[in-house]
Amino acid sequence: MESLSFEIEIAEGWVSHARKNKNDLNFKYNIFNLIIPVDDINKDVLRFNKIPYMKIKSKDYLDGQSIPFKNAIHDFLNDKLNYTCEKVLLQTMPRMFGYGFNPISFWYCYKNNELDAVLSEVNNTFGERHFYFVLLEKKDDFHTLKKSFHVSPFFKVEGYYDFKFDISEKKNVVTINYFKEEKSLLLSTKIHLEKKKLKNTSALKLIYKYKWMTFMVVARIHYLAIKLWIKKIPFIKKPEPPAKDVTHESQNKFKN
Repeated sequence: MESLSFEIEIAEGWVSHARKNKNDLNFKYNIFNLIIPVDDINKDVLRFNKIPYMKIKSKDYLDGQSIPFKNAIHDFLNDKLNYTCEKVLLQTMPRMFGYGFNPISFWYCYKNNELDAVLSEVNNTFGERHFYFVLLEKKDDFHTLKKSFHVSPFFKVEGYYDFKFDISEKKNVVTINYFKEEKSLLLSTKIHLEKKKLKNTSALKLIYKYKWMTFMVVARIHYLAIKLWIKKIPFIKKPEPPAKDVTHESQNKFKN
């Protein structure tokens, strides 16, 4: 691996989607993410010498600028949310064989060595991007934010999400439940990953094991869309993107 002064972690596991009353449309498959201490990166592209087919570019995230990762995230948090923190970890899928697509990445924000907030970065297949930001006042609770962004053409932009983050030294587990209205669950998504340090040999194994993983993520999205279309699930035309880039709790009509 490229000579680096910081440690990247591999997070391997699975992602699942469960739709209400539609067991034949549920799915679960294996994935991996990299967890990167972005404050240690004074560059806009992270490459790996032994695995030239895997890289991470800052222009694929946030405002899409080719600037060092640490500048990109701290400028974004300050400019968009007037929020500052001491350390940020990025959980994401890398580009593989030149292709990159992340349905969701997470920016974990730390203060006093404690996880303080999470910025969830969501991309749809229409080339649009939106962010959901939660302050973790109660670490074990669900955090409710209104749905503001069009992701699936089979769900309207309405209702709300419940986010829960179970982050520890050995695992990252994220649960996102989507509700049409209070207590009316439509979709439950879970990402369950076990962590270990990234090494040259393990990085090479990732390429062998997952190959075109990022391409397959998009292929699975379209395959599911075809299944939904065949079942005559109503297709919803994409609305205009939200006026604001970030949804956070102070905008949230569901917050008591």
